[in-house]
Amino acid sequence: MSFYKLEVMNSGAEYTYGMLTEKDNIFGMKKAIEEGEEITSWFETENEAGEEIMLDAPNNTQLLHVYGPCVLAGERVKLQEIEYDKDSYEVGEDMGEEIELDTEDINYFTTTNPYANKEFLNKFEEDALQWGTQKIEKRIHYPVILELKEGEEFEIKNLFFGSVNMDETMSGDEILEVILYINPENQLKIAQKIEKLEDLDISEEVDFEYFTDVLYEHYEDHKEIFQDFVCEVGDIEGKGEWENNRSIVLTKDGETLYEGDEY
Repeated sequence: MSFYKLEVMNSGAEYTYGMLTEKDNIFGMKKAIEEGEEITSWFETENEAGEEIMLDAPNNTQLLHVYGPCVLAGERVKLQEIEYDKDSYEVGEDMGEEIELDTEDINYFTTTNPYANKEFLNKFEEDALQWGTQKIEKRIHYPVILELKEGEEFEIKNLFFGSVNMDETMSGDEILEVILYINPENQLKIAQKIEKLEDLDISEEVDFEYFTDVLYEHYEDHKEIFQDFVCEVGDIEGKGEWENNRSIVLTKDGETLYEGDEY
């Protein structure tokens, strides 16, 4: 086996979106808004009994929670052959030359486009509140390990970057969620499996454009088929300072109660 470290670097964000459902939290959110408080992704407020409570967006992520760099937005991608121990997850000292990849040769697809539709909202009581947050951060690094068979050469066209499209929630960002490395032989096998499950005509061959369409249309519903090709993710880390801490709050019916300024 041979191993490579691939790292994607760009500004990005942490996004959450979910529902406040507990009576104390709903009261506390409305109280803070009525009193003109700034609503961030975590803040202190009071419940109806006057007791202090903490509202923390990552505890309310029924629809969405994603953190990573933006893609399709000037990201940099670097590749380096490494020594790697799969059992201990340790990277050795022997490193190859680090090279920068041309992102125009990488395949991109959308894993999901979260949206608070009627099906989602109908799971909650009428007094529930929608709460979405965005925290922009610079210099986010998203590292993964690529594992290739002995004698197999790295081919950039076998890379598929999957991102969460945020345009139905808070912004137009595409946040990197998963990196797949799939050679043409396995692309054909995967396409044929999905075509069989979906009762489609079975392909005898596929190209990168067709396989990317397969990912766009079927990745979310058939994630298990792709699991063997998901690259192992390391620690996703950024600058360590947020550029903003923005919230939006809506009633279940979609009335806007609060909307923080965009960065």
